Amino acid sequence: MEKIDLAKPGAVLFLGTMNAMPMMYALALKEMGQQVLYLVDVPATDKLSRPEHQYRQISYPYPDWIVEMVLPSQLLVSLLPSLFLLWLKTRLKPQLQGQNIKAVFLGGQFIALAPLFGAQTQKLLLSYGADLEWFCNPQRVDALAEEFKAKSFLQYLPAWLRHGLINRIVQRNYLGALQCQTLLFFPPGFSQTGDLMVQQLQQHGLHYIPRLDVSFTPLQGFDRSYKPRQGALQILCPVRFHYQDISAQACGENKGNDLIIRALARFVQQYPQVQIHFFEKGPDVQNGRALCDELGLSPYVVWHQQMSLPELLALYQQADICFDQVGNHWMGAVGIYALYFGKPLIVNAANLRHLPPLPLFQACNEQQIFDHLLALTDEALAKLYYPKALACAEVNFGPAHVLQELVR
Repeated sequence: MEKIDLAKPGAVLFLGTMNAMPMMYALALKEMGQQVLYLVDVPATDKLSRPEHQYRQISYPYPDWIVEMVLPSQLLVSLLPSLFLLWLKTRLKPQLQGQNIKAVFLGGQFIALAPLFGAQTQKLLLSYGADLEWFCNPQRVDALAEEFKAKSFLQYLPAWLRHGLINRIVQRNYLGALQCQTLLFFPPGFSQTGDLMVQQLQQHGLHYIPRLDVSFTPLQGFDRSYKPRQGALQILCPVRFHYQDISAQACGENKGNDLIIRALARFVQQYPQVQIHFFEKGPDVQNGRALCDELGLSPYVVWHQQMSLPELLALYQQADICFDQVGNHWMGAVGIYALYFGKPLIVNAANLRHLPPLPLFQACNEQQIFDHLLALTDEALAKLYYPKALACAEVNFGPAHVLQELVR
């Protein structure tokens, strides 16, 4: 694999900003002295993906190296790739000042642009999950066409036309993936579909770098000291609601929210001094609300709208117990943040086989969750857990190991 040469003239471009995740690599490269350009294509209301809501050192209006081009739908990039790239290069002329783009990180629908960058540009596919598993996967065209019956501008089109456009989008992203030299994706064992896609791309020569990391830069300055419990037990569950209507093609996407709700409903019967924090995100939010009502959990729940990362981190500081997914998905940033703050974390982390044993509370069914909740009513257990969690977070989940493989 050819690494990005920091001494070589040219800029590194980031396209695709799901959850502002690529910004951790962009900031790291800037700290190394590399010229970086970063595209923001989502509206200001998307707090999860706008970097000013995730990184305190980034303010709006953006500095010159962050270019804002809000798109009505990212699907337009893969439907009209040549036209979009022409528009993009026009916008980037003042920043590039005649320099070339020596490397480009591509995610989401921007993967379709890979064939349009010349041989002098190193192309890296930085996946957030669904882009590789769904939008680069020709086996999922029919399922995507069905899903988009109620999504985006495609829902207003006849079925035959919608299916044809989805097929074109997937084929262009798949061909774009084949044109990349490097793939950054979750470790093996996280997703059956993801593993199959990784193997397929590796057979075509892509170099695969497993990644499960977050940037700790936005977390710096937040107090990580142990806070004795006061008042109601604070339970934080920022897990996206996705547990019903999981199709056969979506194996590995169930986050087990119903298991969490059922265990909590039992728990509050024995320990009612509780405040539970859920978030209104994911396709099954209304199903989750209905289940809370049915089981009598709703009086204990505070529902949160989308918020900035600093606002979310403030909730982590106040939390006594945290959750990540307990289904067949994978532990992500919400679990890593809990470890960073030393909070007891209930999660199904069975697929983290590439890491040493972690200080967490493993659970994949209602009874295990309930048992952990009861045990954690003893604050002595949380105190014992606290230093172990602090120690493991940055060692196992920082971006340094990925950057070592990417640059020279």
